[in-house]
Amino acid sequence: MKIHLSSIRRRSFKQLTAALTAVTICSIGPFSNMRAEELIVNGGFEVPSLSAWVTLQDVPTGAQTDLFSNDGTLDPAGPDGPLPPCSGNLSALFGQQVGVGTRQTLYQDIAIPSRLRRATLSWKEQIRSHAPFADGAQEYRAEIRTPNNQLLERLYQTDPNSPITLNSCQERSFNLFDYRGQTIRIAFEVIAQNGTFNLQIDDVSADITHLASSPPSISAISDHTVFGRTILGFGAPVIGPLPFTVNDLHTPPNDLQIVAHSDNQNMIEDQDLLISGTGSQRYISVTDIGHIGTVANITITAIDGQGETTTTEFAVTSFSGNSILVDNRSAGFSSTGVWIESAATDEFSGSSFVSEANSSSTATFTPILSTAGDYEVLVWWASALPDGRRAFRASAVNYLINHAGSTDLVRLDQRTQSGTWVSLGSYFFTADGNESVTTTGITGGSLNVMNVDAVAFVASGAASFVDDVIVDEQDSGFSRSEGWYESGVLNEFRDHSLSSFSPVATALWTPSIPLPGSYEVFAWLSRETRGGRLINRASSAVYEVSHGEVTTRVVVDQNESESANWVLLGTFDFDGTGNESVRLLPGAASYGSGSVGADAMRFSPLQRVETIDFTIDNQGSKFEAVGSWRESGALDEYDSSSIYSCLLYTSDAADERSS
Repeated sequence: MKIHLSSIRRRSFKQLTAALTAVTICSIGPFSNMRAEELIVNGGFEVPSLSAWVTLQDVPTGAQTDLFSNDGTLDPAGPDGPLPPCSGNLSALFGQQVGVGTRQTLYQDIAIPSRLRRATLSWKEQIRSHAPFADGAQEYRAEIRTPNNQLLERLYQTDPNSPITLNSCQERSFNLFDYRGQTIRIAFEVIAQNGTFNLQIDDVSADITHLASSPPSISAISDHTVFGRTILGFGAPVIGPLPFTVNDLHTPPNDLQIVAHSDNQNMIEDQDLLISGTGSQRYISVTDIGHIGTVANITITAIDGQGETTTTEFAVTSFSGNSILVDNRSAGFSSTGVWIESAATDEFSGSSFVSEANSSSTATFTPILSTAGDYEVLVWWASALPDGRRAFRASAVNYLINHAGSTDLVRLDQRTQSGTWVSLGSYFFTADGNESVTTTGITGGSLNVMNVDAVAFVASGAASFVDDVIVDEQDSGFSRSEGWYESGVLNEFRDHSLSSFSPVATALWTPSIPLPGSYEVFAWLSRETRGGRLINRASSAVYEVSHGEVTTRVVVDQNESESANWVLLGTFDFDGTGNESVRLLPGAASYGSGSVGADAMRFSPLQRVETIDFTIDNQGSKFEAVGSWRESGALDEYDSSSIYSCLLYTSDAADERSS
């Protein structure tokens, strides 16, 4: 376009501005195909059950709280009545908060691409508080955090001087451009310590505009844990279909090439990774998990028409070894009270039971453990219904872990995390056959129901080292001098350890080595207190390892482990004569400014399997044959003889060798 000066003189300023604007628009042709993309999934909350969002609730005893999928008919605590959604049919509603110390969080993690033209976060909110706002006690705040929950920026926080009730939905907007190339957490949090607090969130949007040249985008997929069929005898060693989304600036979503790869072909082969779906909505299914007891990292790659690529990765962990699963239909399950079959679709092995959460019904899972030691306990419950809704589940369900003569209580909220394994923690089991996990409701609690499905006992610590010899400071193979006291730190081996400041304190571990050979020797170290502080340990603790006729000293900085960890002292040859030991020398605590810790010692053989070959030949005394067999004329027989049979159109070689 040409603009003549004579024509400019005859135009008004408004007309001139319009002409120059037209020139500017034409000059940015490379950006005329910029593409907008929405990063928030279910930001309008139109998919029920707050799908794609994570809810966290810190609820003290006596408090009542909930996070609702709000259709405008719910009447939360307080005198104000229902809150119609700000827009659409549904919204997220923080409600029924009564009790000191209540904290609720709703969040979603999003990945901001690095090449952007614009990135804007916006949402609508409606606030009703029935107590004055107070920082840290009665407040609502919207924040940007890291995926591990570290605060990056506080976008909004209620002011103690602001009105406690806003009768209309407020809209807020913030620039996310400075977070390009990062994965961030969008979090909405309510703290209600002084009174009832209702908050409605709706229309959450992270709207971005890509530059003209940009690689595809692909959403994240969570890690998954399964149990292999050869260990359990039942269950589904498959995963999926797992949803993910793909988009690109220039290439239509249907034309994007999507490929998947496993870094552990022994466990999951590439041919067993099935990509399905169309457009932006895609799915991946792991159709067969073969080798168990390992981890496979699955990488999904999106390739656009310009050859640019983007990847996302998730891990599949399959438990095996000394892992035991008790299902609601297997031996080891028992119940009292009234239980009925659930209609949920996200059950383990296709069946689960439900009962009223405030009833006296109990369900007990009793494993048969072959090895005493530490086991992580994981539970599975189900709530997904065939029509996409979630069944009402209890906000507080008790799990009683009966182990080693004691009982631990863990209380979980079954309104979230259904259809997956949820850890109750690790515990020491004696494997006496009388240990169990019992599920109960809460007396006088929620009118919703609790679900029981399966409990897994996964070997860890002593139980996971089948061929190892472990001497704990509570075992008969341990002895000590005076000057030791109970440590009291977290993550001790079998919940107990010793500590000393004495310059003359000694400790001795004497293992019963079953076979001579080379052994790695590990010491268990822990030093974290219940308040999160790290105890200062000796920087030069001296261990003396006696092996055969040789004694080797090893110096260890006991501060090198922030929490529980096996620390390698070295590899040593043991002759199995009973003279092997590890001694913590006197004065170890004086080599540095801290205390010295003493816990378990582990002796791990490098050659874990003792191979014994034996042969049963068709000519030997241990061989028997029934029916019609003839001497074979084959040339590659063992010891020059084998026999064969043609009965029933079969021919079975009877020459066996086992190892």
